[in-house]
Amino acid sequence: LAGESLGMVQKEIKEIETVKFPAIEKEIQGAREKIATLQAELSKIEAAEKELEAARTAREALTKKIGTWRYLQAECGEKGLQAHEISGAAPAIVKNANDLLMSAFDLPYTMRLKTFDEESQREVFVVLVICPDGAEVDLDMISGGQKIWLTQALWLSMSLLKQQNSGQEFDSFFADEQDGPLDPENAVRFANLYPAFMKIAKLKALYFISHRAEARAIADHALVFKAGEQPHWA
Repeated sequence: LAGESLGMVQKEIKEIETVKFPAIEKEIQGAREKIATLQAELSKIEAAEKELEAARTAREALTKKIGTWRYLQAECGEKGLQAHEISGAAPAIVKNANDLLMSAFDLPYTMRLKTFDEESQREVFVVLVICPDGAEVDLDMISGGQKIWLTQALWLSMSLLKQQNSGQEFDSFFADEQDGPLDPENAVRFANLYPAFMKIAKLKALYFISHRAEARAIADHALVFKAGEQPHWA
């Protein structure tokens, strides 16, 4: 009887070792694989949630940016507050620009601003140039060289308006290089605006940068910079 019991135990042990253990190990391995798959899926879900959150944040930022640009587009457009400000300032801008043109040139160039179109009954902003022959031309239709120095007259006139509205006097003015594409004749015209501007603005000094010898010729002093050389007074 004892031998039979021992044989049964040994048989049971063998079955556990050869059948049940491998089956359990297989089940454990299967469970591990399922867990790994679920963890991978969970990681994908977490990554997707992060991407979704990032997309939402980007969308909110873009929506805010679009809203800002829409506001600026409306306010700075033809019917916005900026247009009304320009319309109110137009007479002063034109006067300053024409004072500069008449002081700088013998040729009778003048300007006027059109801020309302009678045909369409709409607010507009059109710069019209009255040429020496009496023709009235849209600034956008004028040739490149003339357009640059005529536009400069407008910019300087707006600086004068800003000075006048501030109620302050300034000693100096600084201007960066803007006459690069001009031919010699138009470069001189461009630079001639500076002395006229100094006189009207009552400036003690005006500093400007130019790559054009014709423009620099109107300066009282010229500090020359060249690659590989020390700056020197011309």
